Order: sequence, then structure tokens, then C-alpha cells
Amino acid sequence: MPAVRLSAGNGASFSAFRQPTRVRLLPALRFGSGGTCCSGGVTAGIDFALRVAAEAFGPELAKPIQLGIEYDPHPPFDSGWPENADPALVAKVRAGAAQRQSERQSAVDRAAARL
Repeated sequence: MPAVRLSAGNGASFSAFRQPTRVRLLPALRFGSGGTCCSGGVTAGIDFALRVAAEAFGPELAKPIQLGIEYDPHPPFDSGWPENADPALVAKVRAGAAQRQSERQSAVDRAAARL
């Protein structure tokens, strides 16, 4: 069996990987391992793109991109990860996303069945 790949992603989708898989999700917004990089979340995607630009072409290209998009994140709240957010808020957000997550899980199950 090929080696397990480490990955990061949006925590709401972790349950989709309950099937046997060679991907192990990590509770992080960004991660790179063995030539594979991924990110989960909006700002993590921007961080990811800037890191790829820096690794591929150097910081002298990535820094002007960051300045050009005026990317200087300073979130006003410490609730961007379930472990940091108020438990009532986490429950509210999860309840609101339950239907979408159910549909997503069905799609993952169908895809996994074809493997």
C-alpha cells in the first residue's frame, strides 16, 4: 500500500474521510508533506498561493503579490477554529451546515464506491 499522505483541510469535512483512506487529515489550516501541499479556508488559500509563489519563484515575486492584494490578515475574533470558538457558536454553525455536509458525505461515499 502506498504511504499515507498528510493533509489539512476545513474541519467540517473531516468526517468525509471516515472510510479507509491513505490520507490522514491534520487539524491545521496549511500543511505540506512529501511534495504535496494543501490548505483549507479562505486566508489559508491565500497563504498557500503566496508560499507556492515564493517557493517556485522566490520571495522577491511573492512579496509584491502580497502587497498588491494588500493582504495583511488580522482577524477581529479568535473564533476561526472550533477549539477556539465558543461551544454554542460551534454548535450553531454545525447545525446550519448539517444539510450541506450530508450532501457532501453522500458525494464522497459515491466516489469512494467507484475506487
